[in-house]
Amino acid sequence: MSIAEMVEALTDALNGVEVPGLRVYPDVGPGVSPPGVVLGVPTFQWETPGSEPTSARWPVFLIVPRTDRALRQLWELLLPVTAALDGVVDVVVVTASPSAYPTSGGELPAYEIQIEVSL
Repeated sequence: MSIAEMVEALTDALNGVEVPGLRVYPDVGPGVSPPGVVLGVPTFQWETPGSEPTSARWPVFLIVPRTDRALRQLWELLLPVTAALDGVVDVVVVTASPSAYPTSGGELPAYEIQIEVSL
């Protein structure tokens, strides 16, 4: 699978999460509106020189508004989002770590979900 095809597969899976108002951002950018999921910049691995990448470790950021319900909202969204990612062929969710996602309006509460991808 190519990198572009994997981005499309991940985006399609995340768009299928049935959570009202959840936005999917297939590219890192300053204009995100929570709740949302942002595909980060992946780290690629090659098995042989001069070939296409064969695998990647991809950060996926689950972000919510900074409110008194932020932690509860992150917990409620984490399982549906990770289940959608795990449902993509050749993708495995590895970790989900608490984080903060930088935006033009300040940092937002987040989970950084690490996925391993075979390409």
